[in-house]
Amino acid sequence: MLTERSERVRSIFLEGLELEPSVRRVFLARVCDDDDQLRSEVEALLISFVGGVVGCLVVLPLNGFTTGAMNWQTFSHLAFAFKITPPLLLQGIIFALVMGLIGGLPPAIRAARRPVAPALRGL
Repeated sequence: MLTERSERVRSIFLEGLELEPSVRRVFLARVCDDDDQLRSEVEALLISFVGGVVGCLVVLPLNGFTTGAMNWQTFSHLAFAFKITPPLLLQGIIFALVMGLIGGLPPAIRAARRPVAPALRGL
């Protein structure tokens, strides 16, 4: 069962996917108000979703590609045929979303909690 927070993140994420990138920033600022952690979660999901889609597009040319491995002790050959199916693409996008949330959330939260002026001086 989804909590109220995760349901809110999910709904904002799905609404943000439908918007153009130029409008998305204003939308996130309006919807998330002063909740920097919520905004960080949604931004991490949006970025990782784009990465997942790009990854799926990059792997599509490998569909139907056949390769093999040779066992030199028994002289047997094992062939592999790559079949990219819609469930595999969906799993890839879900994996990208999970990894984006895990990898993007802690730095985003840390950056959101820092005051702007000292953070800029540190660059």
